[in-house]
Amino acid sequence: MSLTLTRRHNVDRFGYLIPHRYGNLPMVGAVATYRPGEGRFGGAVAVEEGTENRIATPTTFAGWAIGGENAVLDNDGSFYPSQVKFARVRTTSWGFQSNSIPAANGQTWSVSYIARRGTGDGEPRAAIMIMNANNVHASNITPTFSSRNIGGGWVRYEDTFTINREDTGYIRLRFSVTATNGGYHDFALPQLEQKPFATSFVDGTRAVGRLSYPKSLIAGLNALTVAAWTPGPPYWVSGYRYLVAAQTSETSPFGDLFVLRQTGSNNHIRLWVRNDANSANVEIVYNNVWDGNWHLIVGVINKSPEPGRQPIELYVDGELGASSSNVDAVPDLSNINETWGVRVGHWYGSGQWNGLIDELLILPYAASEEEIVSWYEAQGPLPPHPQASLQWDRQTVRPVQMVKL
Repeated sequence: MSLTLTRRHNVDRFGYLIPHRYGNLPMVGAVATYRPGEGRFGGAVAVEEGTENRIATPTTFAGWAIGGENAVLDNDGSFYPSQVKFARVRTTSWGFQSNSIPAANGQTWSVSYIARRGTGDGEPRAAIMIMNANNVHASNITPTFSSRNIGGGWVRYEDTFTINREDTGYIRLRFSVTATNGGYHDFALPQLEQKPFATSFVDGTRAVGRLSYPKSLIAGLNALTVAAWTPGPPYWVSGYRYLVAAQTSETSPFGDLFVLRQTGSNNHIRLWVRNDANSANVEIVYNNVWDGNWHLIVGVINKSPEPGRQPIELYVDGELGASSSNVDAVPDLSNINETWGVRVGHWYGSGQWNGLIDELLILPYAASEEEIVSWYEAQGPLPPHPQASLQWDRQTVRPVQMVKL
């Protein structure tokens, strides 16, 4: 998928977005990155929180300690981007060790990498090496991965672990193999972060930034439709997660606002709207939505709804899941904050969605029920919309677009 923009946005002659004047403000601890091949249809955008990758050289392995013979670095151009190197580990070596990273007892970390099985028997293996305060090896943690013993192409492995050794001063990541007959396995794009659940970016990019659009997308509209495919955030983790958000103020009660979000450690999706002049606030909810599968989430507001429709509606997988008749709560979208604009995957630089988003569509009108049903029943990329204020499609997104919007 890519970003297909109306003429109110600018792109250069190569199709790259020209950042608007608010688009390069940093958002500490957040990452918006394209994940090729992981979307509902093609690629998807991941918007996540967390620290940066603590592995010093995740795409080159420069400075990693190499043990034994025949542990080599190579690149066959078989994955994205082609300049990324991989580590080939054979049975005659004990593998590759990363740089030492400061860590402490009780901390929770995540580890991820991609690997492919080479020749011979055995499996790709990874260990978290626990180093003491003197940076001397004290013990190992062996991550637990599903479907480790596989063949074929590149596959992601990821796990979360908690350190349980009081003398811990540092940790390292080490790759090795268990083959016994001269075989080898390949490893690439390692990532080690202190955060509560694992993430990985197969395209190798880790860029701090925010994903947002100018308020001109929605300013002055009397009706609005926002649709996206997503498998949801990790709802069991405490905190609020924002799919799409736009509002007037950063302080409560936030002025006029339109928000699709997941609140707390609950399994649901909510549409939250507010009209500041009317002091009217509504939040409707659809429960038990996140089950590991992709779902089509659609929020619709309309100051003058058609007969049989409500001014505030929330659809899940083509069906009306919740609604409100309080037309006074429909926001005045001309008041949306210009600096932050329309945000995708976060709330003023916090509350990251922590999940994948695909086929985002913003329409300057209230989509009909028939339209919404057809999007879901098609089970394919959303069709091109000539009136769309914003639409991601099925083509390739350049990672730079995810950082500079």
